[in-house]
Amino acid sequence: MTKNNLIEYLIKAFGSKLQNLSKITI
Repeated sequence: MTKNNLIEYLIKAFGSKLQNLSKITI
């Protein structure tokens, strides 16, 4: 896994967590 792939994975994982949180709060 390259550094860019790792950063992209973290961003996607973080984004999905934010979407799950927003679904719960709304």
